[in-house]
Amino acid sequence: MMKSVLGVTLGCAVLCGCVVQQTYLTTARPKTLPKHVVFVGFDGLGGRYVGQAEAPTLKAMMEAGSWTLKGRTILPSGSACNWHSLYTCSASEQHGFDNWNTKKPVFDAAMTGANGLYPDIYSEMRRQRPDAETGYVYEWDGMGFVVDTNACSYSKYIGEKAGAQVTTDAACAYLRAKKPAFLSVVSDRPDGAGDRHGWGSPEYLADVKMLDGQLAQIVKTLKEIGIYDDTVIVVSSDHGGVKKEHGHRCLECIERTFVVCGPGIKAGEIPYGGAIYDAGATMAALLGLDFPVCWIGRPYDV
Repeated sequence: MMKSVLGVTLGCAVLCGCVVQQTYLTTARPKTLPKHVVFVGFDGLGGRYVGQAEAPTLKAMMEAGSWTLKGRTILPSGSACNWHSLYTCSASEQHGFDNWNTKKPVFDAAMTGANGLYPDIYSEMRRQRPDAETGYVYEWDGMGFVVDTNACSYSKYIGEKAGAQVTTDAACAYLRAKKPAFLSVVSDRPDGAGDRHGWGSPEYLADVKMLDGQLAQIVKTLKEIGIYDDTVIVVSSDHGGVKKEHGHRCLECIERTFVVCGPGIKAGEIPYGGAIYDAGATMAALLGLDFPVCWIGRPYDV
């Protein structure tokens, strides 16, 4: 089980306007860290809709790894605030993103680093593992504000209209070229189909099926370039939805999907759904990061 204990690693940070020495939490990690972590994000993939979808790749990952369809969002159950919570392993009270389209904190973040931003997985990778290759491929322009893109070795905005295949092709080309330690590939779907046609609608489920095919292509690429057996793959959504809406205080909106599989990951349903910042904390632990003291996420026992 991965746990966090108070450590003594220090770094500069800004707290309440003053430069302070930042304390880190030394996180107990898996006995053997994976060489690569690939995160695939599906915007709006509500946990209760996975069972209805034709998604053989995702379901095979669930069979082989750890998963929950009852992971919860922060509130509101919108995109930017929840993606930011995943990457910062924190909630709105700490990082200040409080809406679906937040682009900068609506109030001062509890702590900021030398970049002036609340610490996220990418900025901590750059601080703690400065030589590690990290990539970020995304479709929705709002994703450009939820991480410190300047800390990424490679960052590519695809655009919502380009299509999922363009996004996957860009991610696979980067995998082939760099074999990164950490890569995020985040689709803007099936959220759009949910907004237009309804969560659980035939159009929504068709989007999930299509995205599962993109996931299969990423898995195929990992095998072709010879790093599949050294890679942990994480799939998560930011929120669910109901009818043609999300953002509400209902289980259909706040229950989301989380799946992790790969070397060293045990198989079975995670008994406690946790929160989206716990999903981020799990990735951070798999990457071998010590946690900034402001992070509140706890890694799942996977």
